[in-house]
Amino acid sequence: MKRAILFLLLGCLALTACARPFPPAPEATPAAIAAPKPSPSPTPSPALAPTASPVPSPSSSPEAAEAISGDGPVHFPAPDEAPVLPESSSEYSLTLAMSALTLCTGHGQEPQRQVLEQAGFTVLKQQNYDKAPEDTSHTCAWSLGKRSIQHEGKTRTLFIVAVRGTSGGEWISNFDFAPSHDDDTVYAENFLFCAQEVLEGIREELDQEEAPLLLICGHSRGAACANLLGVLLDEERGPEDVYVYTFATPATLRGAALEQSYPNIFNLLNPCDVVTLVPPLSLGYGRAGQDIVLPNSRETAESLQAAMGALEALTPSISAYYEVRHSLTGQGPSDEGMTVFELMCLLTGSFEGAAASLPEIAPNSDLAPLTAMNGGGMDASLLLQHMPFTYQTLMLASSMFS
Repeated sequence: MKRAILFLLLGCLALTACARPFPPAPEATPAAIAAPKPSPSPTPSPALAPTASPVPSPSSSPEAAEAISGDGPVHFPAPDEAPVLPESSSEYSLTLAMSALTLCTGHGQEPQRQVLEQAGFTVLKQQNYDKAPEDTSHTCAWSLGKRSIQHEGKTRTLFIVAVRGTSGGEWISNFDFAPSHDDDTVYAENFLFCAQEVLEGIREELDQEEAPLLLICGHSRGAACANLLGVLLDEERGPEDVYVYTFATPATLRGAALEQSYPNIFNLLNPCDVVTLVPPLSLGYGRAGQDIVLPNSRETAESLQAAMGALEALTPSISAYYEVRHSLTGQGPSDEGMTVFELMCLLTGSFEGAAASLPEIAPNSDLAPLTAMNGGGMDASLLLQHMPFTYQTLMLASSMFS
């Protein structure tokens, strides 16, 4: 079990969106919405000290079940339906979450365009879909669309920013979560750079419209970018007209930044999805906004969190992840060895079906648990936990608790 989880940890950070059959029926437990945070205005800063962040866990209270259900029994949106926004961006809507997940998982440039156009959006921009496979830059592929909707009795302009999951060289970018190697960094810097690039790309269109509404959404790598794009937009425009829904969201910030309140950002998490546990939460990482934990097997979720210990033992700090070399022939450090980050980069070929070009690593090496994937293959049921279709299933299950 632990080897399969470690394999998924390495291979599944921001997998590309695709539909899959239903996973094995989970042992359902009602999901919870995280307690609200204090509400000073968000002030992104690159030099805040880290503090530990809580690990989300399912709850079985009726109050939590009611909270996750939001607007009651969910209306599964048709592909050509416009998203329906609640009056307040701080009001969680399961119906809007279902729409947002559909709208952000077109994946390829043309399929994503078709998804948005089918929902009545005019696609204004699509960026970074043509990145070369060897391009490891910290950018995401994203689409910007625009349409008119009725909101609170008025005709308003709604912009949507749909951010794609991982493709090509973005695998390496996923693992390079702190290019500065700074133990005091506040953000998962790779995802922050993605969000900053998207913000620069959409600002001109937003500024041409008076009081627009915004829907920001993404899955996996796209979710991490969308999460921090929400932070930047909250700072720039305020949260009132910005609706942010993210799915299978990696951790994005840490330390004092976690004390900021982002009432309009909702992160939907499957507790059995390892992607939601990286970068390692033991380094103090968490997410901006409110984490909504969907109903799933408590036993699997607890096993997953326990298995994270193998990775966390090798990464007691950000600098250790990048700089401490582990022996390939035995236990402990060695100048002739390899860092965890270097191993992650070598393994990226496996994530797209290619053979990983790895040196020989002894069974008792510190790094051996992270290379178990080469012999055993991936546990398909664990991989399915990350898929958008599984998230749709779990969100529908959550409506049963209303």
